[in-house]
Amino acid sequence: ERRKWIQVLDGSPVLAYVVDLSCYDQSLFEDANDNAFEEQVTVLRQLVENEAIAECPVHLIFTGADVVERKLPNAPLQMDGYEGAGDDFTAVTDFLAERVRSVIPDDRNMLETFVNAADVEDAQ
Repeated sequence: ERRKWIQVLDGSPVLAYVVDLSCYDQSLFEDANDNAFEEQVTVLRQLVENEAIAECPVHLIFTGADVVERKLPNAPLQMDGYEGAGDDFTAVTDFLAERVRSVIPDDRNMLETFVNAADVEDAQ
């Protein structure tokens, strides 16, 4: 279905992409074998590679860091490529954010924002 909706992005001035950091330990509803966080990375890669929006700057909006902090003591990060302590909040969020950034070409204009869902002032 993505092939259908991606056409509406043609001519967009910016690609705003929301990334839920807290889904690092969740599987997809559609396929329990696929990691929800990695699916977000895959979709972003497909978007930035799409010719219709190849020149658009990318605004990454990272959410859920506050949730990650609460989850880590009981659900430490265990992901390919991660070598830090699974419950180290700073190391984990840095790794996850860098994993997302890694699919954006170096020559692409990019902005990023971190928003905590629990912080009303952040959401405004």
